[in-house]
Amino acid sequence: MDEQENDTEAVQRQRIARLEAELQQAELESSRKSAVIGSRNMRIDELMQMRRDKQATIDGLREARRAQKGRIDELMQMRRDKQATIDGLREARRAQKRRIDELMQMRREKQAIITELREARRAQKERIAMLEVELAAARAELAEKGAAIVAMRDSVSWRATKPLRAITRPFKSRPQATVETSGDTCMESHASSGLTQEPERESDAVLQSGQATRPAVASQPETQADSAVVLSPVPQPEVAPAPVPKTDSTPEEPEPEAAPEPTPEPEPAPKSEGSSAPARDKNGPPLYPGLEAIQGLDFEPYASAYQEDVDFSGKEPPVKALAFYLPQFHAIPENDAWWGEGFTEWTNTRKAKPLYPGHYEPKEPHDDIGYYDLSDVETIKRQAALARRHGIHGFCLYYYWFSGKKLLEKPLELILAHPEIDINFCLCWANENWTRRWDGQENDILIAQEYDQDDPERFIDSIQDALRDPRYIRSEGRPVILIYNPLRAKDLGTLVKRWRTRAHDLGIGAIQVWMCQSFGMPADSLEDGLYFDGEVGFPPHSTHPPDGSTGITIENARCNIIPYEEIVRIKTQDMQEKASRSPLFGIPQYRTVTMAWDNTPRKKTAWRSLCGFSLPLFHRWVGEAVENAKRNNQDFIFVNAWNEWGEGVYLEPDKRYGYATINTFSRALFGEGFEDKE
Repeated sequence: MDEQENDTEAVQRQRIARLEAELQQAELESSRKSAVIGSRNMRIDELMQMRRDKQATIDGLREARRAQKGRIDELMQMRRDKQATIDGLREARRAQKRRIDELMQMRREKQAIITELREARRAQKERIAMLEVELAAARAELAEKGAAIVAMRDSVSWRATKPLRAITRPFKSRPQATVETSGDTCMESHASSGLTQEPERESDAVLQSGQATRPAVASQPETQADSAVVLSPVPQPEVAPAPVPKTDSTPEEPEPEAAPEPTPEPEPAPKSEGSSAPARDKNGPPLYPGLEAIQGLDFEPYASAYQEDVDFSGKEPPVKALAFYLPQFHAIPENDAWWGEGFTEWTNTRKAKPLYPGHYEPKEPHDDIGYYDLSDVETIKRQAALARRHGIHGFCLYYYWFSGKKLLEKPLELILAHPEIDINFCLCWANENWTRRWDGQENDILIAQEYDQDDPERFIDSIQDALRDPRYIRSEGRPVILIYNPLRAKDLGTLVKRWRTRAHDLGIGAIQVWMCQSFGMPADSLEDGLYFDGEVGFPPHSTHPPDGSTGITIENARCNIIPYEEIVRIKTQDMQEKASRSPLFGIPQYRTVTMAWDNTPRKKTAWRSLCGFSLPLFHRWVGEAVENAKRNNQDFIFVNAWNEWGEGVYLEPDKRYGYATINTFSRALFGEGFEDKE
């Protein structure tokens, strides 16, 4: 029994041990499973966090996508707006092109009409010459018969001369040709008279005079085109002149003036200084009948008074004043060959003589400057110092360049070689033919502008040293180049574009190209005007008094005397009423003033003279130009010119009036009132 109980107890202990082992194993398994569950829960938490992060990322991406879509919509709208603007600009450009085509067609039609009128005028002149010959023959015939009648009357009685009266009647009843000029037409009017009731009285009149009465010649007042200071580039119809005897000095056609053309003209007809009589040819009537009419005008031909030099140093002008500068005051081999050894612009000014009462000629430089030579660097230094003292920012030098051939380049070379010369400068390409007639036309050409294929690049190459000079005048940081006569340039748009490309290739950078309004040529009248960055006025070019009767025209010499006051009135009114940007292309228009423009030192005939210059008028014009520039936020004004002595426009001092002109210019530039101090 005890053994059985022991066996039972052993079995129970074994069972308990097994159960404990199983329990322990279960606990271990439970612990392991708990650990697995914990790990799984942690993984689940991590996965849930990752899911939440992913969802946040997805939400962010969706928000970003919505923002991106909104931006894309904005960009698409901007693109549509831009395309609409481009379409509008293209349409505007097409309209502009159509307008330019219309203007060019109008210009061609106008030129055709002008050519037709010129042909008609030549025919009129031939007809007038033929009538003159017929008239002279009729006069000679009548004078011969009158002399015969006198001789017969002296030898026989009145009764015996009765048959001779029948001989004289046909001559008295012959129609007389009267040449009338009106506008652009020329007509013949014939006044026929029948046999008189008292032939003896008429015969007596003929016998006493010994010649027939010359038919009267009538002409209408001059038109605006004829009385203008310069002709516009598209010539206006001209009034046929009254018939006058042909002389060597009578030109075939009046031509527009070209300011930079540096060539002389034969010496004006002699006239004693101080005389009020018209100039006369050696063996003929006055060359310029009508000059005495200047006495009837209500202004002095030249009103000024001597002034000493005034120093304006230390004052800051509100705008930059640039003066056109003529370099033809030194001898060059070409001028020596063409005009004689030592020829300069002083040759023209020294020979000038007064041609009408009060006419200020000759004009002589002040002793302070003398008849200077621009091949001397000291001369240029003195000029620069004088300009600086009077507030002038710089010179605009005419640059004579003919497909690689340079003329009158010495002053520019001296300025570049001497950085101590304290003056700013820029260049104006004088792209005119060099002729004997000062007009740039195809007459008597000495050296021509050829416009060769590679000229644009060679031109920029020739001035690159100047463009890099720190003193070179810039606008908006870009060097400025002027073209004197853009109408002359061939393929103007391509030329300007190639200038810009070459300047960029040379490392100069962007340039500005401005055009001069020479011969009345604004940018809007040019097909390629949109290639320019600015345009510069060039009075007296494109200046037409509204009433031709305000001036005096000497028809047989094609000369005009124009009141300076009218020019000032027109230009100041223009600045007050018109915008300072071209209407078509919107480029700035820089204003230019001038003085008593007078090219009689260069011209024997076809000259023009601004009469009635006065310091108050000049002060008013300069002051208005300064105010105009300030109103339009423009940096520059121009003055024509610093030293155009052959055209009477110079700021440099002269002997008679000293520094009066440049002092007046400076007072107006600095906004000071007019003063007339001797």
